[in-house]
Amino acid sequence: MTKLFIKVTKDSNSGEFTYITGKLNFIVTPDDSICGSDDYAFSLYNDYLNLLLRTGSDDSQTKRKDNMYSVQFRKKIILLPGHYFLLFRVGEFVLRFDLEIAPGGKIAETDYKVCELISMESILGKRISNSLVWEHICSIPGRMQWKKWAIYRKQQLELNLFRSKNKQWMFDYCDNMLISSDAKTSMHMELSMFVRHAINRELGKCTDCMDLLTDNSPYHKTKEVFNREIVENILGLDLPDMKDKVYVFYNADVLLKPEMKDVLNKILEEARTVNSHIVLCGSKAGVDKLLETRPEVDELFPVYNRLEQEEAGIEELILQFFHEIDRQKVELSPEATDAVCRFLYKKLEKDRSWSRRGMHNYITYKVIPAYTHRAITAILQGEDPKDVLRIMPEDLTID
Repeated sequence: MTKLFIKVTKDSNSGEFTYITGKLNFIVTPDDSICGSDDYAFSLYNDYLNLLLRTGSDDSQTKRKDNMYSVQFRKKIILLPGHYFLLFRVGEFVLRFDLEIAPGGKIAETDYKVCELISMESILGKRISNSLVWEHICSIPGRMQWKKWAIYRKQQLELNLFRSKNKQWMFDYCDNMLISSDAKTSMHMELSMFVRHAINRELGKCTDCMDLLTDNSPYHKTKEVFNREIVENILGLDLPDMKDKVYVFYNADVLLKPEMKDVLNKILEEARTVNSHIVLCGSKAGVDKLLETRPEVDELFPVYNRLEQEEAGIEELILQFFHEIDRQKVELSPEATDAVCRFLYKKLEKDRSWSRRGMHNYITYKVIPAYTHRAITAILQGEDPKDVLRIMPEDLTID
């Protein structure tokens, strides 16, 4: 019988905190029918498909003794109440354990199953979770559709492998995509990473359409985007590189301007070719307008390849806040963590538009100056410096 043992190492043993920081330890003992293997991995997700923890058999955090596999995660995580699932891969088997975290950090296992070879869990456990790119995509709020699409693409590739092994023709999937997003920053990096990881084709170029608009010759610059390097083929002849490549254009709303008509025509012309695949990213209104005014877009960009940015979940945004805390190398006490979580829940229920920049400014210009003043004063008054290394609730400016 497969068993899971869970232990939470809390920063504080007080049961008063609704949200706490802590470390998780898991021990899995698979059923005898699941072959033991030295190749195994653990990964923990929440319902937003945020990858919270991951490690594998090549990491010193993990141990195997006979048919017992254990992990003691060194990384602290925020234990928000809610549903999570632990994936444990051993060899080719993937096990899913559903977990419920109650206020105060108590964890209970609610379900368990062995996952099918082409299931979402199997794809996550065997094909995706060990990627740093995937970990970054998972950390971006409001990207559930991106993540589900990436998983489905991996399932399609698995189906192709299955068909090939059974001497059947493999499908060539359409990779022209329309992506709606109101994000103004980091789109170059996010889209480039998404294309490389999810679409699984070589990235040609990732172009800001604003750069095309402000260029003296936008059509000529667009042609340069699609120029392919000259390579020598097996006959010794110099020919254009004809590998399949994906070309990304973001801030695509500007393509609707009258002076960009030839540019848009060139992009759509390339979308019809065999070796070029086009990803257009713009605002929801811009993408809708593009579909309305250019009927061929509806044909070239199939419905199943159109992704929209969704409203970020409160838990996602809270996790994003603590990513920013980690990035700035700031440590909060359990009491401060609890106070921040309560504050964020109230704030984000009313307004979920608080950006990473807003979080950065709050930490940089309010929390850290308040902490610095308190810490200096405490040390000057003779307190032990070790007692003032962490942010405390009194350092938080909570309106």
